[in-house]
Amino acid sequence: MAFTYEKGQYVKSYPLHHSQKTISENKKEIVIELSMFITYDFVMEVLHFGDEVKVITPTNLLKDVKNRLKK
Repeated sequence: MAFTYEKGQYVKSYPLHHSQKTISENKKEIVIELSMFITYDFVMEVLHFGDEVKVITPTNLLKDVKNRLKK
């Protein structure tokens, strides 16, 4: 997942999951990786970030988020 730089700083301070790792970081965005089971609550947490997050992988999470946004 890629976050805007500002929101990425927040996510680094308050990790979404104990498996969270920062993959890359620059002045535009922060990319993190999580190793976890995707739950309904997690999808809702991702949606909470709005346009400040971009789901990169896995594709099933990406599809789920897109479908929920369309509704």
